[in-house]
Amino acid sequence: LKEAVEELGNTAERTGKTFGQTLVDSLFDVNGNLTETAKTALITNTALVDMAKAELEAQQQAAKTNYENLIKQINNVGSAALITSGQIAAMMAAVVSVSLPLIILFLIFHKKIMQGVSRGGTKG
Repeated sequence: LKEAVEELGNTAERTGKTFGQTLVDSLFDVNGNLTETAKTALITNTALVDMAKAELEAQQQAAKTNYENLIKQINNVGSAALITSGQIAAMMAAVVSVSLPLIILFLIFHKKIMQGVSRGGTKG
């Protein structure tokens, strides 16, 4: 057991992970199932069980925190991009205030505009 713990410590130093992370990684195979060696070690040594549980709980808490932060950031982006009904009303008022004088000018001068268009469209 002492040799296994030393090996885990060496692996942790090489990979830059904590001892607990390295322990948890060594307990599971690529499919996420406990290895036979891990089952035997966990049955015979409760300190390893407690350490593995603590590391798994820490990882789960970190994942939960990351998820919550992600949801908050998505909500912030959505809120910033949201156009309110007041903003739409202001945009429509601006469109009307720009378009209305042009329409009035056209209605007043439409005969002259049409004469100019027809005069420019004929040869001679």
